[in-house]
Amino acid sequence: MRFPAEFESRLKGFFPRYSDQILHNLYRSKGVVSFRVNRIKGRGRDVISSLKSLGFNLKQLAWYEDGFILINRSLRDLQQTTAYLEGLIYVQNPSSMLPPLFMDLERGQKVLDLCAAPGSKTSQIASLLENGCELVAVEKIRPRFYKLKANLERQAVQAELRLMDGVRVGRVYPAYFDRILLDAPCSAEGRFDINNPRSFKYWSLRKVKEMQKKQKRLFRAAYYALKQSGIMVYSTCTFSPEENEFLIKWALEKFDGLSVVDRDIGLKNAFPGMDGLGWHIIPNDEMEGFYICVLRKG
Repeated sequence: MRFPAEFESRLKGFFPRYSDQILHNLYRSKGVVSFRVNRIKGRGRDVISSLKSLGFNLKQLAWYEDGFILINRSLRDLQQTTAYLEGLIYVQNPSSMLPPLFMDLERGQKVLDLCAAPGSKTSQIASLLENGCELVAVEKIRPRFYKLKANLERQAVQAELRLMDGVRVGRVYPAYFDRILLDAPCSAEGRFDINNPRSFKYWSLRKVKEMQKKQKRLFRAAYYALKQSGIMVYSTCTFSPEENEFLIKWALEKFDGLSVVDRDIGLKNAFPGMDGLGWHIIPNDEMEGFYICVLRKG
C-alpha cells in the first residue's frame, strides 16, 4: 500500500529537506490518544489526579499545560470516565491545540471560530478564557452544527452558535471581531494514515484546487469580519502550498493592511513555510501534520 504517487512527488518537490521525514512518519505513525483539560469545569490538577487514581498514565505536553498524552489504556477506557462523560476533558490531537494558543486571546474580546464543528478549538478558546469573551461559532452543515452544539453544551461553553455559510460572516459581522480562527477545510494530507486507505483515496490535485477555492472565499469573509489591528489565525491539516503558503501570498496581495505576524512556533518537529509564510508541523508519534499562520489586519 502506497500513498498517491503525485502527492509524494509534490511533497518532495516543494519540501525536499523535510519530505523524507514527513513520509517516513506518515507511513509509520499509528497516532496516540491525547486530550486537554477543560478549565471551565475543573482545575487541571484535580482532573489529572483523578485520572491517575484510576490507573491512567499521562504525559503532559511540554508546550501546553492543559494538554496530555495517554501512555497506557485505550480511548475507549478514557471515554468511560466521569472526566470524559461530564466534559472535564476533551479528546483532541496536539496539533489541533496549537491555533488557539497563537491567537493572543484576552478576556473581553470578540472572537470568531469560522469553521467550528466539531468544536475542539471553539471549546479550547472558551476554556483558555474561562468563558470570558464574546464567542461566535459558525458551521454551515446541519448535522455537524448539532454535533458542535452538543459538544459545546457538554463542555459548558458559552457561545453564540450560527448555522450558516461562513462566506456570509463578513456581511453579517462587518469589522466586528478582535480575533478570528479560520481552521479551514482542506485536503487533509497531514492526516493520511497508511492503515486507513479511506484517509487518502479521495486525494487528487483537482481536490486540492477545489479546496483552495473554498478557502479563498472563507478567507475573504474572515478578513472583512476582522477589526483593524485584529488578529487572524489561519490553519489547515495539509501540506499543499496551494492551501497554505500560496493562499497566504494571494491574501497579502489581495487585501489592504494585511501582514504576517512573525512568530516562532517553538517546536522541534516544525519548519517554516515557503518565503517565511507560516509554519508546518511534521507528523510524529504524537502530532498530525499541520500548517499555521498568524496574520494581523492593519
